[in-house]
Amino acid sequence: MAFSFIDVLVQRLLGGFLWILRHRQDKALDQRSLVHGRSVLAEGMEGVFWVSWIAVVGFSTQAAEHASVEAQQGMKQVEVPVGYELQLAAAEPNVLNMIALSVDVDGRIYLAETDRYQDAVFDVVTLRPDWLPADLSFRQVRDRTDFLKQQFRDDLGRLGRGSERLRRLEDRDGDGWFEVNDILAQEFRSIPTGPAAGVLAHRGQVWFQCLPTLWRIEPSESGNHANDIEALLDGFGVHVGVSGHDLHGITWGPEGRLYFTIGDRGMHVTQQGFVHAYPDTGCVLRCEPD
Repeated sequence: MAFSFIDVLVQRLLGGFLWILRHRQDKALDQRSLVHGRSVLAEGMEGVFWVSWIAVVGFSTQAAEHASVEAQQGMKQVEVPVGYELQLAAAEPNVLNMIALSVDVDGRIYLAETDRYQDAVFDVVTLRPDWLPADLSFRQVRDRTDFLKQQFRDDLGRLGRGSERLRRLEDRDGDGWFEVNDILAQEFRSIPTGPAAGVLAHRGQVWFQCLPTLWRIEPSESGNHANDIEALLDGFGVHVGVSGHDLHGITWGPEGRLYFTIGDRGMHVTQQGFVHAYPDTGCVLRCEPD
């Protein structure tokens, strides 16, 4: 696997973004326009803008009746542009604590979800400022792991609570409500794990960013499982650090490589005998997809 650092993160979003701008004020969109919008956005930015778009286009489904009370209350706070309608595509319990999402060319939504924050994933600013001096000394992920073991030596079970998840939602009947809910991968609960903060679905594969690892996952076409799970790179998240400064932002580059970022939680990644040691800084990275 070739692995290198770059200065600029490339994203193929222009086509889909301009399509939204051109059609934003349309009073009605026929089914052909809807399909075209899905296709353009999935090819441009793997559907990130598409999800925002379907939230304001509206569908005929009565999705709100399936939603949690919190989701219905949240909808009331959204300012909807004139000529558009806001309806739900998914809500609890079909989605839980999601951080990132990606949409494939078939309109299926892949979610990176976390259950470990605060119980097993911490923050040295808001949760544990007393850890900061020790945290600044860490050079590798194993330093953070050893520190957490020491801190919770009387309650190590806490560090295994909860699991990060890769979830897939699908709207098979085309009414706009994503009624099919599959957990493709979970049990990401080792001591240094979490949060799951990035996901990319592309060409039948899913890349899942869950500290300290970048995973490649081959999802099943149906059912709650993955056909194959492979750790591509490991060693991200040297520090406990600050919430949100994680492994995230993965996208498909124009030359067929993966581009992504790590925040200032840092990295110490060994790959093909070469050590990429950047423990105290954020990085923009590129690698082959396999």
